[in-house]
Amino acid sequence: MRHFLLLAALAVPLALATAATAAEPSRETVTLHRVVNPFVSCPGFAVVGTFDITRAITTFYDDGTPVKRIIYADITGTLTNAVTGYSLPTAGIRIFHFDLVTGEEFTTGSNNFTKLPTGGVAIAGAGRLVFDAAGHLIEHDGPDSPDEIAQLCAALAG
Repeated sequence: MRHFLLLAALAVPLALATAATAAEPSRETVTLHRVVNPFVSCPGFAVVGTFDITRAITTFYDDGTPVKRIIYADITGTLTNAVTGYSLPTAGIRIFHFDLVTGEEFTTGSNNFTKLPTGGVAIAGAGRLVFDAAGHLIEHDGPDSPDEIAQLCAALAG
């Protein structure tokens, strides 16, 4: 019985110390409207991207200090030929991972998935993008290709 009491006496301070450092993450939702002009430059016209974005933001803490943030972005919008006004709907998901200690960041997701009238799709900014602490893109692994942008331009040209 004495050993049990000793273990219990040691376990309580450890449990309290763990609870103090393991703070619950904070969560918030932010909605915004964003216009990107030009989103893409095509021969003879710019493509204007108009987006409604809902961001679910989760911040993680260590001893009360924010150390990591994950942003899940749900994106809907249109891509519009700035000359003719012809547009196509677009939608996507983007997940941002921020290391608040080092300043490094990477993102994953489809970003903008646009169904083309020809039956194909254009996926701008898809895949995994890695940024250094200064915000410079240092790696992009994804399906972006000049062919996809050319197909998008052809579809929006009318």
